[in-house]
Amino acid sequence: MTADLTVQDNMVQKMVELDFLKDNYKKTLKQSSFREDVKLSLWLDDVTNKSRITYTHSITMFKEFLLTIGKHWTTFDSFDADRYIVFLKNKGLSNNSILIYSSAVSSFFTQLERWGDVEMNPFKGTKKRPKKIRKKEVIIPSDFEVEVMLRSFNEDLKATGRGATRKRDSAKRMFCVVYLMKRYGFRVGAFENLRWDVDGNYEALTKGKKIEGKFSNNDLVVLNSFGFYGTIPCKTDTIRKAFAMKMEDLGMEYSPHDIRHRFATNHYLENKDIYALKEKLGHSSVVVTENYIHRDLKLD
Repeated sequence: MTADLTVQDNMVQKMVELDFLKDNYKKTLKQSSFREDVKLSLWLDDVTNKSRITYTHSITMFKEFLLTIGKHWTTFDSFDADRYIVFLKNKGLSNNSILIYSSAVSSFFTQLERWGDVEMNPFKGTKKRPKKIRKKEVIIPSDFEVEVMLRSFNEDLKATGRGATRKRDSAKRMFCVVYLMKRYGFRVGAFENLRWDVDGNYEALTKGKKIEGKFSNNDLVVLNSFGFYGTIPCKTDTIRKAFAMKMEDLGMEYSPHDIRHRFATNHYLENKDIYALKEKLGHSSVVVTENYIHRDLKLD
């Protein structure tokens, strides 16, 4: 009797091991036949042009996470999805951006589920995804998101076809505008009368107050490389419209003024000098400057 039980136990154990090997074989086979580039291309074909840039950035960031945790698309599970949300939060992204990026990846997983590449979308019911923030709440972009904006304007410099010249000219101006807002915290209205000399000494009138300072040599090189010497010919309304269009393309919900908040926060976290920051921003009082410092955020 005991011998029979032992034989049965051994048979059960071997069957379990065989099932385990079969599962591993199926996973390996599925991974080896998974053509990531083809799948992504087919998926992006059904995405609108406005969403394609955001979706592409989302997938790039997700692939970075996959490499970090050593996982494959076909083995990614709901536990990993929760970890990915934490990964995005640690990058300093706003809740709204986390929703946008995770939703884009979730959309691709839904397609993979339809194609039979995964059993289910691991992002369904993800607990750690933040609730959507009301638009009226003050949200500011992370340094990473500002870099995404700059890269996108830079990509527009390659525009061809009808209207390409106008698009490239706008991209040059907007790249430099966002770049200077990130570096110096300028108001949008300051660019119409911003002037600088060959040594980089700049001045501008904003809200009736004169602001002045000096661009670094590197900043002058950047401005000169785009063909701007001493000024950036532009109108405030034109900047706002171009920025709004770019935000729509990227799936972001920021205004140019939010970059000014980002600059203020970074400057304070680095220097801890609110009075110096007040002068940089051209504020009349540190009470106003205080509203621009988001102490709950961190440097990227």
